[in-house]
Amino acid sequence: MLALLSDQPLLAALSALLGLGAIFGALLGFAAIRFRVEGNPISDQINAILPQTQCGQCGYPGCRPYSEAIADGDAINKCPPGGEETIQALADLLTSNRSRWTLSTAWRKSRWWPGSARMNALAVQNAFRPAQ
Repeated sequence: MLALLSDQPLLAALSALLGLGAIFGALLGFAAIRFRVEGNPISDQINAILPQTQCGQCGYPGCRPYSEAIADGDAINKCPPGGEETIQALADLLTSNRSRWTLSTAWRKSRWWPGSARMNALAVQNAFRPAQ
């Protein structure tokens, strides 16, 4: 086998590249499964409601970035292709998930507040107060 590879340098280089490609492909496949990052479940639910036209009329490059922006607190009425039905469905979803959504928003904002843990606790408590 070594004599064949020494006589055919192109075959040796090709087999080395194929072997390295298989090894690194398997490593990348394993890493993609092992280190998978879970998305925001509310953002996934919002994305399922949006019409998936990827038109960009909302000011975002597609429906996925717009759903992430809505989950972060952006307005829900920026999707012209979705119309009134989409706005109503988004409003229903966000009001049904109000406590989780406001809690995650308050927690995200509270991490950057200067001061003590008391300020963070107040932000979490304020998330559960009813809207006025």
